[in-house]
Amino acid sequence: MGILSALFGGNKSTTEGNDGVWLKGERNSTWEEVAKFDKSQPIELSLESCYQNQMGTFCVLRSFNKGQNVMLFMGCVIPEDQNDFILIVVDRGESLNGDVMMRDDWTKNRILEKSKIPDIGDAIQKIENYAAFNDYSTLPPFVFYLTMNLGR
Repeated sequence: MGILSALFGGNKSTTEGNDGVWLKGERNSTWEEVAKFDKSQPIELSLESCYQNQMGTFCVLRSFNKGQNVMLFMGCVIPEDQNDFILIVVDRGESLNGDVMMRDDWTKNRILEKSKIPDIGDAIQKIENYAAFNDYSTLPPFVFYLTMNLGR
């Protein structure tokens, strides 16, 4: 099954995998702003999370919504040979002290694209550059967890 059919086909799953294990090693990463949802809501990238394989480029993004007081973490992939959108595989909302505000959401058909984020191309380039720089020889734990849940 290809990554695009795994993400855009099948059913929604918002009840399984709600323990946040995919995020465990990423919360205390080094974060860098790579884009903005709007002028006041930056999107940050976990530099250590960037990883490339034959499926695409994986990363963890986060964005703090001041109005809701929620940090939204997003486990994402940029499919191989794509450079104009980022697929959100899973997201999770937490308060700044770590309380779960929104459980893991594995809903399919969610993307970050230029119509929502004008500087998405720059963000994709940074993600791919960090992935090439990291050059991990073993699969990061969050990537393993995301790929295991793609076919559900």
